[in-house]
Amino acid sequence: MARYVTLYFVLAFLLLTKLSIAQISITFPSDRAIFQRNNQNNTTIYIAGYFTQNLTSIEARLTPIVAGEGTPVPADGGWTIIDANPIHKNFYGSLVATGGWYKLEVRGVEGSSTYASSIDHVGVGEVFVIAGQSNSVGGKKLPNGPGAKYDQVNSVNFKNGTLKNTHITPYSNIKLPCPEYVHLNATTKTAPFGNYAWCWGAFGDQMYEKYKVPIMIFNAGWSSTSVGDWVNTIDPNNVAIGAFNQTFPRGLPFGHMRIALNNYINQLGVRAVLWHQGESDNLIGTSKADYKTKLESVINASRSLSNKANLAWLVSRASR
Repeated sequence: MARYVTLYFVLAFLLLTKLSIAQISITFPSDRAIFQRNNQNNTTIYIAGYFTQNLTSIEARLTPIVAGEGTPVPADGGWTIIDANPIHKNFYGSLVATGGWYKLEVRGVEGSSTYASSIDHVGVGEVFVIAGQSNSVGGKKLPNGPGAKYDQVNSVNFKNGTLKNTHITPYSNIKLPCPEYVHLNATTKTAPFGNYAWCWGAFGDQMYEKYKVPIMIFNAGWSSTSVGDWVNTIDPNNVAIGAFNQTFPRGLPFGHMRIALNNYINQLGVRAVLWHQGESDNLIGTSKADYKTKLESVINASRSLSNKANLAWLVSRASR
């Protein structure tokens, strides 16, 4: 009997070893990453990873999660080669996809054998960066809105600091973790400085209902900031003194927008910055002309520092 038990474990070990050796790992994109579509409703999704045995080519496909929202790639539901000559057991390729919420599958080919891996959610849709003050970001004394009801509304679960804005790292010392793309639940942090869903879960739901594409939200807003605080910290070495005589960490609040644009958006693309701000400037008496000049400086800096000359800004007309 002991002989058969030993044989069983030997066979199980060999089988597990073969599965491990044959494994393909997808390193990009991550699950729930959403890429900005262009005005023709498509974008190029780049795909990268590695494998642990000799494979002659790498194939991939995209399958819509929701029928009618997105187009299979390739159109017949089969496979298309993304890397015909992988080198050093690494692969890199791309697929062009239309707006939609997809499952990404990748497989390696070795003779008549194939070895597959997958990412459950990859999106082509709309990506937004939020900026401004409390009406854009929410705050510790403000009630939270609901999380998004649709699976297609997502963010990165990270905040530079706590809900009460303690232990905030100055811009030059911020070390971002690998992005954790998640569904935008009520308590999800919305990187790089969002406290929770606030109004953006409901906003994402409305955008999804209208356009039927997935939505990604980033939030760089900061409660009580004036437009002058944003201008002053375009230079990452500057320290802003707020309207309520509070001292912001060096290089912030503008540094959070810079992080959103130069890290997350540099990978995903972006539709627009959504700006809601002005209450502090009403309090301290900023003139309309001065506000206009300073906001233009912030807009121009965001375009220059992100190397996106046509970065769109939508400025809310609502303010106290």
